[in-house]
Amino acid sequence: MNNEDGRTSRIGRWLLGIFLFWPIIVLMVSLLERMLVHGQFEGYVAYLGSPVLVAILVGIALRHYPATRTFLKVLVTVVLVVTLLGGGFYHCATLAQSQSLHRTMVEYWSELSDAKVSISIPSRVASTLQYMTSPLSDRLSAVLSRLPIAGGYLLLYVAMPAPYYLLLLLITPPFLAFPLFWLWMLLSVLYVFVPQQDWGWTRDRARLLCKRIFAGKS
Repeated sequence: MNNEDGRTSRIGRWLLGIFLFWPIIVLMVSLLERMLVHGQFEGYVAYLGSPVLVAILVGIALRHYPATRTFLKVLVTVVLVVTLLGGGFYHCATLAQSQSLHRTMVEYWSELSDAKVSISIPSRVASTLQYMTSPLSDRLSAVLSRLPIAGGYLLLYVAMPAPYYLLLLLITPPFLAFPLFWLWMLLSVLYVFVPQQDWGWTRDRARLLCKRIFAGKS
């Protein structure tokens, strides 16, 4: 029993380690790849591999919750911070509200398709995700260009939730785009800062309220 509990507690530390060291691993491999073959590995991993990785990590964390609560709080905190810095979610919500999100994606995809140099489909997907979700300010871009490690961390962490909120915004009615954005922000802040026992109290109150509502209808 103790061995099982110890193994479960180690899962949270492993997940947190993978999450925090993932950008360093990618940057090292990307630097080596640029020196040897000058490919596009960094773009593939950032905007295609990172979202898959975070989905796997979150799936494992939810399976072993509450032992992975610390990892999930760190994950939510980091994604919240990089969303505020990068502005990708807000930018896409603005486009979705004006009903131009889909058109903007299609137009950029068409530009890549019509380029003189042949671009593979994975490269187009990665480039489109980067174009849509990383509208960094010029000042922030200038600072990050002088700090490659910090820029790499921001790039990868911004990319992790990008496909998921893009998909949500594409299927969400335009008038709900900004409410969806602010709801996500509010829930993230509450999850990070509200103590665990208060979440239990809130859940119990919500269940009691639902019972009263359904009892009144019957």
